[in-house]
Order: sequence, then C-alpha cells, then structure tokens
Amino acid sequence: MTNITGSAGTEWALIHSSRFTGIVRLTGGFPQAVGFVGSTPPTPTTPGFSINRIGDELDIPAGESFYLRSYRGTVDVMLVRGEGGGAGFVLGPIDNLFGATSGDASSTILSVSPAATRAAAEGVRDAYFTANPSNLVTYDAEGNESLGIYIYFLDGGDTEIIGQTRVSNVWVDNISVQAIRGLPGSGTDFSNVSENHIPAIGAAPDRLPYDSGLIVDATNNRFTTEMSMQIGSASLEFDEGGLVSGGVRRSLKPR
Repeated sequence: MTNITGSAGTEWALIHSSRFTGIVRLTGGFPQAVGFVGSTPPTPTTPGFSINRIGDELDIPAGESFYLRSYRGTVDVMLVRGEGGGAGFVLGPIDNLFGATSGDASSTILSVSPAATRAAAEGVRDAYFTANPSNLVTYDAEGNESLGIYIYFLDGGDTEIIGQTRVSNVWVDNISVQAIRGLPGSGTDFSNVSENHIPAIGAAPDRLPYDSGLIVDATNNRFTTEMSMQIGSASLEFDEGGLVSGGVRRSLKPR
C-alpha cells in the first residue's frame, strides 16, 4: 500500500482527509513540524502536536482530517499505514502478518492461519517481500526502525506470534534485546533483609534498607516478630476474639 506524503509551510495545510492508522514521520525541513487532527480546519492559533524524524503514531478517525504546518520554512512528511503496537513497535504497511499466507495483522478477524513451523512463516515473509520490494525498502529506510511485522506459526501445541523489525537489512525478533550491565552498586541492595521479612528504611542521608525483624507468616496469615512491640492505645483494633501473649485468648469488644 502506497505511503502518503505531504508538504506545508507556516500556514495549516490539509494533508489527508480519510480514515488512517499508522505513523507520521518528518522527511524534510525544520527538525520538527506541527500536526493537527480534527473535524474542522484549525485556526492560526490552534495548538498541534510535534512531528519529528523518528515518527509518531497517528490515528485519523472517520470524518476527521490531518493538517500540517511548519515552525518555519517548508516541511515534508510521510504517513505510513499500519497499527500502533506500543513500546516503540508500529506495524508496517499491509501485508504485515505472515503465517500460512500473508495478510493484515490489524484486522479484527485474522484471515491468516498459522504456518506449520517458524521456518515456513519466514518463508512466506521472504517470498512476499521478494515479490514486493518497494515495501521492503520502507522497512529499511532510515528512521523507520520501529516499523515491524508479525510472524505467526505453530510451535508444538502452542500458537506463536512474534514481532520482527529490520536491523541492518536483516529481520530480527522485536523481543530480542541485549542487556547492558549496570554500574557496580547501582540499584537498591536488599541482601541484608531475610526472606519473608519486611524491610525498613534507614536514616538520611543514605536511607539504606535494613531488616525490620517483622516477619510475614503467609501460611498462618499473620505477622510475627522476636522483638518487643509497642502499640499505641489508638493504633490497634481487634475482632471480637483476640489472642495475646502466652496463648491466652481474651474476649475483646470490637471498637
């Protein structure tokens, strides 16, 4: 599906006036442009949202339109159809789902069955982009690193659907990340707090956690401690029956 392009100066210009879901990305001009979506044209003082070269998700509901203007000079944008996936992942142009066949992952009812294996799903993907090289160019374009597809396949008795994006002209799983070790001592160290114990926070300036000695007894649904405990007269409420030290049950009236 062909991407939509448009240009504007410092005055609002109508770019697209039908239903659209995908991303909008600045392709030329000042480092940012201004966009607006609404059912009526914006006025010169109408605020909008910023558009940069990385791209932002754009949804144009039925009956509304997308308008564009620049902060200065002329700006160019590209609208890439797809479906926002969150976490930096945006589905690319249709077809963007590859299983036994290819189709549209944003459809309410999927028309694609899962491939028998992952290799088969990736084979359908590769065959599609071989036959549609212009779509592959969109994924490889600078600034489109967040555009992705889904592969859909069977793995034993489970159905798997995995997002993929292009990195250096190669499809990689979107869920594949390389962790970077933090600096020594970074984060909060709870190693001195025993299992099932409630931590307390120490005094300033360090405010380091320490073992409070209060134990959570999840099995018997109670808190225990080996230390003395002081409770103010207005701090504790009992049910009609209460258990006090020494195992003596004393009848207490509820407050």
